[in-house]
Amino acid sequence: MNNIFIDVIRLVTRLNFLALFLLLSSSITYAAVPMGSEFDSTMSPRAGGMMGISSAYMMDPVAAIFSNPATLTQQQGSNAFEVGMTYGRLDLRATSNGVNALGAGAIDGDSELRDIVLPHFAATQRFSPKLVGAMGITGISGLGSDFRNTPGIPGNGITSDLKLFGGTFTGAYEATDNLSIGASLILGIGMFQAGLFSNTASTNAFGIGGQAGVTYDAGPIIFGASWRSELFLNFEEVVESSPGVLNSLDLEQPQQTVVGISTSEEFLPKTRFAFEWRWKNYDDALLYQDFWQDQHSFSVGAEQDVGPVQLRVGYRYATEIAKPDNEIGTTLGGLGTLNIPGAGATPVSVTLINLFQSSAANGDWQHAVSAGAGMQLLESMRADMYLAYSFDAEARHGIFQSNQEFFHLGMGFTWNF
Repeated sequence: MNNIFIDVIRLVTRLNFLALFLLLSSSITYAAVPMGSEFDSTMSPRAGGMMGISSAYMMDPVAAIFSNPATLTQQQGSNAFEVGMTYGRLDLRATSNGVNALGAGAIDGDSELRDIVLPHFAATQRFSPKLVGAMGITGISGLGSDFRNTPGIPGNGITSDLKLFGGTFTGAYEATDNLSIGASLILGIGMFQAGLFSNTASTNAFGIGGQAGVTYDAGPIIFGASWRSELFLNFEEVVESSPGVLNSLDLEQPQQTVVGISTSEEFLPKTRFAFEWRWKNYDDALLYQDFWQDQHSFSVGAEQDVGPVQLRVGYRYATEIAKPDNEIGTTLGGLGTLNIPGAGATPVSVTLINLFQSSAANGDWQHAVSAGAGMQLLESMRADMYLAYSFDAEARHGIFQSNQEFFHLGMGFTWNF
């Protein structure tokens, strides 16, 4: 009787997967996306097809290292090696409803910063049946825009660029048959151009963070959770507070907590369903806390074996990230004034931060979907790819309005031996 009940559940869940796949594949051009400024695992070759969900089940080495290192104990074989590449296209438009309080006219323009390319690399080594080590490199955060040719923005326009790459040393240990633990040391190297009003320099900074995770295999369901610490970077002499006076800015990538569940192969041998909740603590992250607030995101995904091919889909919703006007202060990165060419030292105001929210630091992603596929090409090599898209996000910040959408696709190869 119990076996019949389990078989019925398996059949129903597979039918639900097919319905979900048909629904999302009908709009595959709307296909994972960063939430806030972090890429999470949304751009890794296999996990990207399921909106980056990888906290309970190991999708690919890059996703395991940077999402939940404890999942590495699920690796098949002694070693794994992964290389991949992601291409992204950002379309961002900023407008205002008339003359703004910064002494310039109406704004109506498109950011000229559109294309990005992101590499991935990871290698794992099983030292014993219970111990796995790994190293990986990928982009972990990015943000930027280029409005230098947009009329109406004072001081010759806005341009900004944040790139943060991370390298890790990771270990995972199978403490019991059901429980695994893991930890990573994250070394971050960032390039930052504050780019507020052509009063900026490009500088580099180095930071160190950490991550710890756990998984528990309860049989039909696998549970996973991880926590990542803040990653602090100090960008020296990067923006002018007054003519000729360059100031340093401190930036923290926020701490975040992830909790996820996934069905196991024991329960559904050819089908996987997964859910993930992620919290990012922007309220306490230096610089971000001046214009963003804590964010929660919720992701669901599924994977289905169809002959030699694995098909994947995912959906993600994120809460509003921009701080409301009544919570915005009058400093930005600890600076009370910013130098605007032609106007001199200008006090930081709600209107100035609103402009920043709609252009240089626009993180208004809420709804996104993804689709992907993978295939074992050789006995020891597999290929994975995905397409991902965030729906056109429209947001208003004071007198400013922004519209942006983000499409990206990625591909990678994994060798197990």
